[in-house]
Amino acid sequence: MGKIGILTYFGTLNPGTFLQAYCVQQMLKSRFPDDHVELVGYRIWKEYLRDFYRPNKAYISLRQWLKDYKKCKKYRNARRKYFTISSSSLVTQNSQKGWDFIAQQDYDLIVVGSDTVLEILPKQVKSNHVPVYWLPPSIKCKKVMCAASARSTYINQLSLKTRQILKEAVNDFELLGVRDDVTFSLIKSLGLEREHNLCMVPDPTFTFEIDASLADRYLATSGLNLNKPIVALHLTPKCKFGDKLTSNYRRRGYQVVSLGPARYADYCLTDVSQFEWAGLFSHFELVITHRFHDTVFSLKNFTPVISILPSKSFATPGGQSKHYSLLKLFGMHETNLISDIDSVDPDRIVQLGTEAKKHFKHDKVQKKLTELKENFVTFIDKIWDVYNNVGN
Repeated sequence: MGKIGILTYFGTLNPGTFLQAYCVQQMLKSRFPDDHVELVGYRIWKEYLRDFYRPNKAYISLRQWLKDYKKCKKYRNARRKYFTISSSSLVTQNSQKGWDFIAQQDYDLIVVGSDTVLEILPKQVKSNHVPVYWLPPSIKCKKVMCAASARSTYINQLSLKTRQILKEAVNDFELLGVRDDVTFSLIKSLGLEREHNLCMVPDPTFTFEIDASLADRYLATSGLNLNKPIVALHLTPKCKFGDKLTSNYRRRGYQVVSLGPARYADYCLTDVSQFEWAGLFSHFELVITHRFHDTVFSLKNFTPVISILPSKSFATPGGQSKHYSLLKLFGMHETNLISDIDSVDPDRIVQLGTEAKKHFKHDKVQKKLTELKENFVTFIDKIWDVYNNVGN
C-alpha cells in the first residue's frame, strides 16, 4: 500500500476552501482504493483564528459573534468527520521547516492543490520567500499539481533568485495541473523543460454533488420569505457601496442577504455549514460576489452571478485573474465580471445584474458543468498514470 499526501488549504472557515480539499480527497480515495490518502497536516498558521477574529469593528456584535461560534463548531465537526489528516502536523511560516516536515512523512506521491497555494504575496516577493507549496527537488517522491493557482503572481514580479528556485521546483513535478491562465503562463515562463506536463484543470468542486435538502432545512429557520425574490451579496468589508446597492434592490422588491457579516443586509447567512452553503445559491435570483467559489456554486445551482475583483491586486497588469479564467469557461468573462471595483457605482451593478439574469442560458451552463466534471475526472486518471508509471 502506497502513501499519498494532499498539500493544500483545508483549515479555514471558508466553504470553498473546505470543499475543494474534500473533493480532491474523495476523488483520490476513489481512484486509489488500495493506498492511504491523507491531507498533509501543514498550515502556515492556525487559519481558523484569523477567520474567527474580525478586527473590523463595524462587524463585531454579540449576534455575529454567536454566529461565528456556531460556524466554527460546524467546520470543526466536519473536518473531524470527513477529512483524513496526517497524524503529525506543523504550523509554521518557515518554508524550509515545512519542506523538512513534508519529507519526513515519506509520501510516495504528493498532490499539491487546489486553491491559490502557489501565490507569492508582495511582501514575500521582496524577501525572496518561496511558499512551501512550490516543492523542491530535495523532497524525493512523485509530485503533481492539481488545479493549483498562483492567483495574480506573474514572472516580472520575481527576482532572478526566486525564478531559479521555482524553475527547479516545477521541473521536478511529473504533472502540472493548474486552474487558471495566470498560473499557466507563470509556470511556462519559468523555463519549463517538459511543457507537455502542463495543463489546465477545472476546480475540483465541479465534481461535488449538492444535497439541496441541507440548504432547504437551514433556510426554513432563517426567517427569509422564500416566496419573495432574493439577491445575495458577498462584498468585502471595505466596500463603499454596500448600503446603496442594498437600498437599490429593496426598492425593487428584493430581500437582500449577505454571505458575510454586513450591517446593511436584511439577513446574514454566516453560520451555514459547508454543505448547507453549497445549496443556498439555488434560492437566489442573483449573486453579486468577490469570492471565487461563490461564483462556482452560483453556476452549479444555475443562478446568474456578477463576480467582482476585490482589488486591482487580484489581477495581473494585463487584466488576467482567476475570476476571469473561471467566467471565460462559460463565456461570461466580458459580461459578468467587474475588474475595477472603484470604477463602478451601484446603479451600474444593478444594470449588469439585470442583463446577467436576462442572458443566462441554463442549457449552455449545464453542458459546461458536465464537461468540467468529466475533465477533472480525466485528470485524476492522469495522476493514476503518473503514480503507476504508465506511459513512461
